Amino acid sequence: REAVVEMYNTTGIESRVAEDFEKAIKSFKNALFISPEDEGLHYNLARAYIGATDWKAAKNSIEEGLSINPEFKEGLQLLAFIDKNMQQTDN
Repeated sequence: REAVVEMYNTTGIESRVAEDFEKAIKSFKNALFISPEDEGLHYNLARAYIGATDWKAAKNSIEEGLSINPEFKEGLQLLAFIDKNMQQTDN
């Protein structure tokens, strides 16, 4: 089970870096199906949504991660980044 999650996560990261955001999102969602309580996977999914410029989905993803671990420092930083960019795109 952990090996499968790790495979999906690694594929997702590689896809995001290659700017294949659709494949990255699909990979992270597959990993989350197996391990929904992993805040790191929610963080990675949010970053893939940012790459795809889907700010609303990114915010939903990182908020889900933060609901699992409210002290998740990188998650809090990413949420602030998302909020800042959402405000800029609203104007």
